[in-house]
Amino acid sequence: MFCSAMALRSVPRHPCGAMSLARWCLLVVALIVGLASRAFACGGCFSPPQATGVSEVVGHRMVFAISNERSVLWDQFEYSGSPEEFSWVLPIQPGAYLEEAEQAWFDALDAATEASVSSPALACGGGTGQSGCACGAMSADASGASAESSYQGPPSVQVVDRRTVGPYQVVTLHSEAGDELFRWFDDNGYFVPEDIAPIIEAYVSEGADFIAVKLRPGQGVQQMTPVRVVTPGGEGILPLRMVAAGVRDQVDIVLYVIGEHRYRMPDLVEVFVSDAELEWDFTRNDSNYLRLRQSALSENGGFSYLTSFALAGAFADDGVRSMSTAAGRFVTSISDLYVAQAAEADDVPPPCALGVLPARLDTPLRIVEDGDTQTLPASGALECGNYTDLAAAMVGLVPRAAWLTRLELTLPRTALAMDCILEPHDSTAAVSAFRSAAKAKNPPAGCEAAGISNATVARPMNPALILWLALGVVAVALTRRRAFG
Repeated sequence: MFCSAMALRSVPRHPCGAMSLARWCLLVVALIVGLASRAFACGGCFSPPQATGVSEVVGHRMVFAISNERSVLWDQFEYSGSPEEFSWVLPIQPGAYLEEAEQAWFDALDAATEASVSSPALACGGGTGQSGCACGAMSADASGASAESSYQGPPSVQVVDRRTVGPYQVVTLHSEAGDELFRWFDDNGYFVPEDIAPIIEAYVSEGADFIAVKLRPGQGVQQMTPVRVVTPGGEGILPLRMVAAGVRDQVDIVLYVIGEHRYRMPDLVEVFVSDAELEWDFTRNDSNYLRLRQSALSENGGFSYLTSFALAGAFADDGVRSMSTAAGRFVTSISDLYVAQAAEADDVPPPCALGVLPARLDTPLRIVEDGDTQTLPASGALECGNYTDLAAAMVGLVPRAAWLTRLELTLPRTALAMDCILEPHDSTAAVSAFRSAAKAKNPPAGCEAAGISNATVARPMNPALILWLALGVVAVALTRRRAFG
């Protein structure tokens, strides 16, 4: 099952830039998402010790939209256990707020960027070659009171806001004392494990507010829908200290970063899957990509990340990948896939014609949040009915130039202890999701991979070596000239 956890917070940075083993940071995932004031973060998903079955977080899908104006964080995690037994607590910067989001937003990004491996061309008998992290939309009722008890807790805990957001009871709290906040959680049916107390105390000392979330009575797992957290003008950080409470041994993370640059994680080692190692098994009709990927991510004790996709203008590009929806609708852009899948999940026609949003995204203008919703650069022009995730992601960016970067990680639990940064990558090279296997296994009888043989492949000579050889030839020639001159 998936439930959503997000937040933003400020923490001290650590000198995690050096990559020697002696200087490894214990936590290697902190994501800088803005350039202004402090922000707070990271939600924990908890279940009580008497909960039925084993409850744990096994995977995250996250989206960060980064601009100078604000940061937006979507975070959806896979959670095992009974949905009625979980509690979700998020530290947030005062002024940050939740908005409804669509499951289709994650699904569209996944479909457009997931690695795809093709088989090598075959030469058969001398002939020509041949080639073989859904739920409906969440509605937020700002005026609706939850079914929760009206108990307000200790005087030092202030209920800033109380509302119903889709299937959730949501309460925003402010406190000056971490122990009193724990008492409020306990009295109001939110289980928070005792080993999280020091982290809660740290957030309180940093001035964070808290959002406490749990399912309303009678709500099923199929209604656990995503939300997004918007921090205006804030430095967004995703430390995962509280997430560690719900993780057993390791956690898989797929992180999408939307911003003005391709992004990297300097405090982790960037690893790669080489096309030269990709092998296509014609008997299984599959490649060894997943095995190579997992092997790469396990390097450096798991303190690694893989860039599996990166492209400038990915949202404005009509033709990133040919894709189809569950109902068989054919689309060629991320924005159209997002709208089509969201509409299908709601069993309604797309609120705007397919092709409209890709055209509007092809603009050199920077998108602003407010303004005339009929013309750019207002974000409203990128909304399609109630489907607003794309518009929310583009605020403060030039859509035509906005990068989409997909980073993949398998982090050990020990990597959820302190923070490092995400920053613009040195490279501006695109990374394609399309890969081509260089090796063939079990090809059909009489066939072999075109251009591939068992012979040793000659490698290009090092230019420096060529220069030294040339100088050696000249020196020999001069010596012979003196000897015979």
